[in-house]
Amino acid sequence: MSRFFKKRKGSGEIDFEQVFFDSKNTAEMNNQQMQGVIERPIKKWTLFTIAFTFFSLLILFSFRLYQIQIVQGEELYTKATNNAQSYEVLFNKRGVIYDRNGVELVWNEFTEGLDFAKRKYIATPGFSHLLGYVTYPQADSKGKYFQFEYKGISGIEFAYNQLLNGQLGFRERQVTTLGEVKSDSIIQEPINGLNITLTIDAVLQERLHRELARYVDEQGFDGASGVIMDVHTGELLVLTNVPEYDSNILADGEDRETIASYNIDEKKPFLNRALGGTYAPGSVIKPFIASGILDKDIISPTFRLVTNGTLVIPNRFGGPATYFRDARNNGVVNIREALAKSSNIFFFTFGGGVPGTHTGLGILGMKEYLDEFGFAQKTGIKEFNEQSGFVPTPDWKKQTFGEGWLLGDTYFTAIGQYSFLATPLQLVTAAGAIATDGTLLTPQLVRQGENKLTPLVRNEINISEEDFEVVQEGMRMVVTHPKGTAQSLNLPYVQVAAKTGTAERGVNRSKWNSWTIGYWPYEEPKYAFVVMAENGPAGNRLGVSRTMTRMFQGLFEDGITDYFE
Repeated sequence: MSRFFKKRKGSGEIDFEQVFFDSKNTAEMNNQQMQGVIERPIKKWTLFTIAFTFFSLLILFSFRLYQIQIVQGEELYTKATNNAQSYEVLFNKRGVIYDRNGVELVWNEFTEGLDFAKRKYIATPGFSHLLGYVTYPQADSKGKYFQFEYKGISGIEFAYNQLLNGQLGFRERQVTTLGEVKSDSIIQEPINGLNITLTIDAVLQERLHRELARYVDEQGFDGASGVIMDVHTGELLVLTNVPEYDSNILADGEDRETIASYNIDEKKPFLNRALGGTYAPGSVIKPFIASGILDKDIISPTFRLVTNGTLVIPNRFGGPATYFRDARNNGVVNIREALAKSSNIFFFTFGGGVPGTHTGLGILGMKEYLDEFGFAQKTGIKEFNEQSGFVPTPDWKKQTFGEGWLLGDTYFTAIGQYSFLATPLQLVTAAGAIATDGTLLTPQLVRQGENKLTPLVRNEINISEEDFEVVQEGMRMVVTHPKGTAQSLNLPYVQVAAKTGTAERGVNRSKWNSWTIGYWPYEEPKYAFVVMAENGPAGNRLGVSRTMTRMFQGLFEDGITDYFE
């Protein structure tokens, strides 16, 4: 061992490297089994690097601490004491919807715990398709709003959503960490939505809806619709349907069971039948065909046709004849009586013509006049997405079925069947044109204050007043004639002119639609109307005109006679 501690010459110290002489594996022992492995000394440059890194970090940390404490101290203190700054939405009130007499139909109610008001809809049945409903502002689970405005889904709420909504307000608020409000300022005041006054009369709407619902229930129809229009302005006093949904239930969205039932109901409570449904109109189309017959001078107003309930058309190729039948034998009739008794044979004869004996308008002639009265066209009501209806033509049949047009197709079109489709709204405007000697108006729903709307004229129909007068007299006879088809409307306190119709449905013709159109007062017309019941049992003789009769009777008994004058 003495050789390991041998002093160097000229030195009284032991060499450091001599102490760790075995740091080199001179014996070539197994390093993997830790044989002959001695820990090596830490080199000086390694210690220097560690020390330098440590002091550098210390200097950097000290600099940052100085910057935070001294340089930015006041600024950061202010932020710390005012660390909650937010912008809050200030909800406004959505506009109220009124009827023409100031009755609230839709209004706002505040509920505890909500930042915005809930919409409330008139509880009286009959208004849902007209008014529609909304969805409300939406917030997440933390109360943060991601939908700020009401959203109109249908009806007036949808059509005038922006007008009713107004403008939201905003507030800036700063709160300390201790909950102290440092500032609270309104950046923008909320602006309430505008109120809307409709042309609708809530009393008439409720009463006609009630009678339609009663009729549907008693007579077994799937649904019904009713419209009443001012014939001079186009203002709609009634627009209602059966069945309907509940606007309050849909807006709240909580009664999931009822909402689900709406979606699967075969009677289609979401369908606005007044303008969103198209139906075969049946014999209510006859006054418009009669106008064309007179205008084209096909017959005179006094001409009388012998009918016996059946029109026989011989087969020009020698085969069996074709028989077109009426609902009954109406005997000898002129054009007024043909309207009163609703003679199919008369309108087969002069609508379609009888080869070799009588000239008729023909399908293209009928189409010309039906176009004049607005059929197969939208009425132009701006609040709703309406259907246009359909009038069949030879070109349509050729393109659709690859078949030629037959005389029987013309006959059935002349009485509002075959593929003829119309909406109740089209028929009320057309009835208004009969009442006013040919002024076809666009229906309107929204007015301002008490002022009547300026009428929107769609067409001035070029038929003489004398010819219109004949048709008007025929429609009055529908009500007053002993064999008229709307005798229930023959009331002493109001003079009504009308036309009824039924349109057969189904392969076996076991169902039909029941219609009545008309206007009142007869001498100085003010209001046109249409009532329609869809898909009821064929053979029912209690026509839908009874709904108007009951409405008139109820108004008279309650002393509400303004609309009779």
